[in-house]
Amino acid sequence: MENLRMLRIEKGLTIMELALEMDVVPSTIQQYETGVNEPKIEMLIRLSDYFHVTIDFLVGRSPVREPINDEDEILASQLRHLNNREAKRAAISLLREVRCKDNK
Repeated sequence: MENLRMLRIEKGLTIMELALEMDVVPSTIQQYETGVNEPKIEMLIRLSDYFHVTIDFLVGRSPVREPINDEDEILASQLRHLNNREAKRAAISLLREVRCKDNK
């Protein structure tokens, strides 16, 4: 996990302290940091909640640190991930209509 060590150091924690926080043995944290072992999803969630970062940031897939909490960002993300072209066009059309009404 590319960013775990950086996050731990930023927070001023030793491997032992983070291990105590996560209720694991220190070698587990060390293995995560060195890439010897990968955490299960439950641990990824706990670590991302603890450091207040996205799981994607934690594992090095995204430069975006902060979890999306803003409803507008969540909706934008959902729109970007629509696979059906027709559904995407309909959603964009509806948003444009609402925006026009909001600007009046």
